[in-house]
Amino acid sequence: MDLDFTKKEFTFDDIPEKKKYIFGRIKKIYVNVDEEKLKKILDSIKIIFRKQDEKGASNHLKRVIYVSFNELTKYDIKNEKQFLDYLVDPKSVVTHETTHLFQNHFEAFPDINYTYKDNTGKRKIDYKKYVTDPGEIQSRLEQIIELLRWGFDKEEIVNFLYNRQEKDKDLWRELIDCAIDLKKESSSKMPEIDENEDVTNDLGRLIEDWKTKTKDKNYYRNYL
Repeated sequence: MDLDFTKKEFTFDDIPEKKKYIFGRIKKIYVNVDEEKLKKILDSIKIIFRKQDEKGASNHLKRVIYVSFNELTKYDIKNEKQFLDYLVDPKSVVTHETTHLFQNHFEAFPDINYTYKDNTGKRKIDYKKYVTDPGEIQSRLEQIIELLRWGFDKEEIVNFLYNRQEKDKDLWRELIDCAIDLKKESSSKMPEIDENEDVTNDLGRLIEDWKTKTKDKNYYRNYL
């Protein structure tokens, strides 16, 4: 097995079909932003491997997406071609993390800190805050929309995304239903970005519904 590719730095030029898809989605979210600006941001994003518990993470200031080495085992990735295929696949971390990068760049949501250190100094995530964070909800929606476009059905998506400890499949089914509605409208516009006052902001409504549904739940793991 040749793992030299794990030391490389990848860009969206390595996955042009994914670049085209994400560019189209971001244009629909940030409707009045100059296309050249969007292209420059996409071109500046780097994708690299990092040892981490999360399957995906990102540095918003450096515009870097980090992929966990654990993904190699999970998806049986043995070479660079297979890794590029993984990046294009909707099950990869790319769409989710790229959505976060643009959220940060356009200051689309308030910054919510849902991490803390336990008594051993290890970084932990407060999953109750994590699962109700508006930025996370939008990134999940974008991930679901892409899975739907690839032909995954509702239950396949639920099984891919739901929390294994909380067994909250019904909650994810509701989120998928909302994503299906957004996909029909070809939109997921943000209240801070959308300047068309006549547009009903389904994402804003969804965020409030999601917070209400999860306010009495405790989330511990498996949402990364």
